[in-house]
Amino acid sequence: MDATDAASSDGSHASEVERLGPEMTGRWRVVTQRAVHLWDLDRMAYVRLPGFESDAFDWDGTQELLVEVREWPVVDKTFYVYIAPPENPLAVQ
Repeated sequence: MDATDAASSDGSHASEVERLGPEMTGRWRVVTQRAVHLWDLDRMAYVRLPGFESDAFDWDGTQELLVEVREWPVVDKTFYVYIAPPENPLAVQ
Protein backbone atom coordinates (compact mmCIF):
# COMPACT_ATOMS: atom_id res chain seq x y z
CA MET A 1 0.00 0.00 0.00
CA ASP A 2 1.16 3.52 -0.71
CA ALA A 3 0.47 6.39 1.66
CA THR A 4 -3.25 6.54 2.36
CA ASP A 5 -5.24 9.62 1.36
CA ALA A 6 -8.28 10.91 3.19
CA ALA A 7 -11.05 13.30 2.33
CA SER A 8 -13.94 14.66 4.35
CA SER A 9 -17.44 13.80 3.15
CA ASP A 10 -17.52 16.99 1.06
CA GLY A 11 -14.04 16.31 -0.35
CA SER A 12 -12.68 19.56 1.03
CA HIS A 13 -9.85 18.14 3.13
CA ALA A 14 -7.21 15.63 2.17
CA SER A 15 -4.32 14.21 4.14
CA GLU A 16 -1.94 11.26 4.02
CA VAL A 17 -1.34 8.72 6.75
CA GLU A 18 0.90 5.67 7.08
CA ARG A 19 -1.83 3.39 8.43
CA LEU A 20 -5.55 3.01 9.09
CA GLY A 21 -6.88 1.64 12.34
CA PRO A 22 -10.08 0.81 14.23
CA GLU A 23 -10.04 4.14 16.07
CA MET A 24 -10.28 6.11 12.82
CA THR A 25 -13.29 7.60 11.02
CA GLY A 26 -13.85 9.18 7.62
CA ARG A 27 -13.39 8.14 4.02
CA TRP A 28 -10.01 6.88 2.85
CA ARG A 29 -8.47 5.96 -0.48
CA VAL A 30 -5.88 3.19 -0.17
CA VAL A 31 -3.68 2.73 -3.25
CA THR A 32 -1.95 -0.63 -3.70
CA GLN A 33 0.19 -1.97 -6.53
CA ARG A 34 -2.80 -3.24 -8.51
CA ALA A 35 -5.95 -1.57 -7.17
CA VAL A 36 -7.52 1.37 -5.38
CA HIS A 37 -9.55 0.57 -2.27
CA LEU A 38 -12.12 3.04 -0.95
CA TRP A 39 -12.80 2.74 2.78
CA ASP A 40 -15.72 4.54 4.44
CA LEU A 41 -15.07 3.99 8.14
CA ASP A 42 -18.16 5.96 9.19
CA ARG A 43 -20.41 3.51 7.33
CA MET A 44 -18.04 0.52 7.55
CA ALA A 45 -18.19 0.21 3.76
CA TYR A 46 -15.56 -0.81 1.21
CA VAL A 47 -15.14 -0.59 -2.59
CA ARG A 48 -12.34 -2.17 -4.63
CA LEU A 49 -11.42 -0.62 -7.98
CA PRO A 50 -9.04 -2.92 -9.87
CA GLY A 51 -6.17 -1.49 -11.86
CA PHE A 52 -5.15 -2.38 -15.41
CA GLU A 53 -3.12 -5.46 -14.47
CA SER A 54 -5.31 -6.60 -11.57
CA ASP A 55 -7.39 -9.75 -11.43
CA ALA A 56 -11.11 -8.97 -11.33
CA PHE A 57 -13.39 -9.96 -8.48
CA ASP A 58 -17.19 -10.27 -8.61
CA TRP A 59 -17.64 -7.40 -6.15
CA ASP A 60 -15.31 -4.90 -7.86
CA GLY A 61 -16.77 -1.43 -8.12
CA THR A 62 -19.64 -2.10 -5.72
CA GLN A 63 -19.95 -0.91 -2.16
CA GLU A 64 -19.70 -3.80 0.29
CA LEU A 65 -20.04 -3.94 4.07
CA LEU A 66 -16.81 -4.25 6.05
CA VAL A 67 -17.71 -7.21 8.24
CA GLU A 68 -14.29 -7.63 9.82
CA VAL A 69 -10.82 -6.18 9.35
CA ARG A 70 -8.21 -8.82 10.21
CA GLU A 71 -5.23 -6.67 9.19
CA TRP A 72 -5.64 -2.90 8.81
CA PRO A 73 -3.88 -1.12 5.93
CA VAL A 74 -0.31 -0.08 6.71
CA VAL A 75 2.21 1.24 4.18
CA ASP A 76 4.23 -1.64 2.65
CA LYS A 77 2.07 -4.30 4.34
CA THR A 78 -0.85 -6.46 3.26
CA PHE A 79 -4.31 -5.79 4.65
CA TYR A 80 -7.03 -8.41 5.03
CA VAL A 81 -10.78 -7.81 5.20
CA TYR A 82 -14.03 -9.76 5.24
CA ILE A 83 -16.78 -8.11 3.22
CA ALA A 84 -20.44 -8.80 2.46
CA PRO A 85 -22.99 -7.24 0.08
CA PRO A 86 -25.37 -4.84 1.85
CA GLU A 87 -28.41 -6.77 0.64
CA ASN A 88 -27.08 -10.03 2.16
CA PRO A 89 -24.77 -9.29 5.10
CA LEU A 90 -24.48 -13.00 5.94
CA ALA A 91 -22.76 -13.72 2.60
CA VAL A 92 -19.28 -12.94 3.91
CA GLN A 93 -16.36 -13.15 1.49
